[in-house]
Parts: sequence; structure tokens; C-alpha cells
Amino acid sequence: MELYIKGVKKLKFKEVKMMLFSKNPKDFLWRITHNNFLQGFQDKSVCFYPSCGRNFQGLLDLPYELFVLSDYRFFKLPRIEDAWLYVRTSEVQVFHRERDDKWVVFFGRENNKVLRRIQSAGLKLSCFIGKNDGCREGGNHECVNEWTFFRKVLRVASDRMVYITDHWRRSRWHRLYRLIKSPSLFKAFCESKPADVEVDDPNLVYGLAGWVFIVKGVLFRQDSESREHFLYPFYSEETVEHLVLRHPQRIRGISFKKVHLSFEFDDIAIAIEESDGLVVSRNCFKKLEQEGLSEEKAYIVNNWRLETNDAKVFMEQVLRLAYERKWRVVSVLPFGGGRHRGILEAAKDWKEDLPEVVRIFHIHPKDFNDIEEELTKIC
Repeated sequence: MELYIKGVKKLKFKEVKMMLFSKNPKDFLWRITHNNFLQGFQDKSVCFYPSCGRNFQGLLDLPYELFVLSDYRFFKLPRIEDAWLYVRTSEVQVFHRERDDKWVVFFGRENNKVLRRIQSAGLKLSCFIGKNDGCREGGNHECVNEWTFFRKVLRVASDRMVYITDHWRRSRWHRLYRLIKSPSLFKAFCESKPADVEVDDPNLVYGLAGWVFIVKGVLFRQDSESREHFLYPFYSEETVEHLVLRHPQRIRGISFKKVHLSFEFDDIAIAIEESDGLVVSRNCFKKLEQEGLSEEKAYIVNNWRLETNDAKVFMEQVLRLAYERKWRVVSVLPFGGGRHRGILEAAKDWKEDLPEVVRIFHIHPKDFNDIEEELTKIC
């Protein structure tokens, strides 16, 4: 293993074993290579910057205590701004700035692997930077602002996270998630928003999968003089800052003699561990498979739009499937093509003891508006 430790020259590995941190650097190096080193920052503010490239000017001006960086290429750096190299192994470089005790951990690994390390270490992100990312540089195979990656970021986000991106106005060119605006979403947000968050313009509030995105402002434009700053938008018009908050849970339900229906404004991925089975599209299964959904626990619908257009027929199929597979709780993507009364009719006519609960997830706030008056708000 390649090894560098600040202030140590040409030591043999046996000598290195007697140095640094807990005076047991073998354990220290193991903690860096695995996750134990990151676990020591569980009570700190954490910023994650994937596909970071080589420009770090201004990075440590951000108000966070730990910066986790990743790039598919591994390149040796003597320092990041005025944080000096503390330890370097063959895959990790650790930098430290003593005057304000800020740490930078740079992984020369693919972004998903580093994100899994963050999650395994029990860290919660205070900031996520999706800028100049893998769709342009760094060797990554996906844009970190795409829903396939960003949904995994939200799994480790704190209840209040800053999101900085230069992809805000480029969604027509990139396969980004679609942030959604609606009067009902803005009204629900205003009724339960934190006291220190002031937003008067509904055009600045967007919703997605159980989260609220508030546009805080533009940090840099291409006509800015600060071209050397790492947040300068070289590949787009501007770099925008958002405040991302967990949306107040929006669950509505209705109970029939044999089955309870739950309509949940959230990402179906949260139901993987909480459900006996999931009914999903093939595309959705491929994404959820990365988060632990097995084929045994899933029923895959090959042509979702065609096969789920009739709400009553498809609801009957879901109920029969759950009964045959002995699923007590089954979760399903939204279906019905905008006409959902058949869901209630099928549930009302159901005669068997299983399933007990059908959870229907959606990420568009207007879904199921046609039956909203018949549902009871749970939370």
C-alpha cells in the first residue's frame, strides 16, 4: 500500500504502525480505508462534492466541517487550498486545516461507491454540490443531478440540506428529475414550514418525492469576474443555490372491509424494507435493485402505461397478486392514467384477508386529485 503521513519521511511500515492519532496508525489507516474514519464525523456538518475535478478554489469558504470529495481519477495533491495533506493511501487522501479544524477527504473512486461509504458511516449531508460533474468530466458514467443518483443523495440528506448546481436551467438537455410546482404544494408547505424560512413567491418552491426545493438565489453567472472560483458555471448559464427540506408527510388513506389503501406523496424506495412486495415498472426495478430490492420481492410490469391504464382492472390484479404471494403489505407506483375511482371500487369489492394494506406512492402532488375528497388525511 502506498502511504504518506504528514511529517513522516521514509518510515518502514513497522515504524509507521507506532505513529499518529490513537498511536496505533494501523487502526487509523484501516479506518480511512474503510468507514470508521468517517464515523468520527457523525456530529459534524458534511458537504459531499462528487466528480469534483481539480479546482477547489473557494471550497473551504463554505461553512462545513467535513468535505467528502470523489473523482473517478486518482491524482495526488499536496494540498487543497490551505488545507495540507495529512494522510495519503492508494485510494484516499486526507487534508486538514488546523486554524478552523476543517477536514477534506478525497476518494479516487466512482461516486456511487463513495456515497455508499458516506451512508455506511452514518453521515448526514448538510450540503450537496452537483456541479461540473460526471456528465462533463471526471470519468463518471452518470450525471450526479439525474434522479438515478440524486435519489440516493436524498437518502443521506439531513432534514435541511443546501443543494448547489449549475444544471438548474438545463433540464431540457439533461435527463434530470422534474421539479414540480403547484398551488397545493406551496400552500401545504407554507402551513408547516420552519419558522426561520421565509418564502413569499410560489414560483421559487418546487416539490419532488417527499422533498421541497426552495430557490435561494444565483451564486455565480457566466458574466461573473470570479472565473477561478470552483463554483463558476463553465458549462451552463449560472450556478444556483437551493435549500432542500423534507416535505411534511402527506399521507391520505381510506379503509374498506378487507383492505386499507394508503396514498403517499413520497418515493417508493422508502417502502422496500417496510413492504412484503412491490409492484413496479421494469425501469423502476432497475433503479430500486441498486437500493436492495430483489426479484423475489418485486412484481415487474413490462409496459406500465399500457397495462395500468384501467385503474379498476389493475387494482384487481394487484390484490390477486398479493393474495397469491401472501403479501400482507404491498406497495405500488401510481397508476390509472388520471382516472382513479376504479381503485376504490376494486378495494371495496375485495373479499379475501390478504393483502391488508396497499400503499400507492406518487411524486406529483396533483396525482389522485379526482378522489381526494374521499380520502382521509393521516399526516
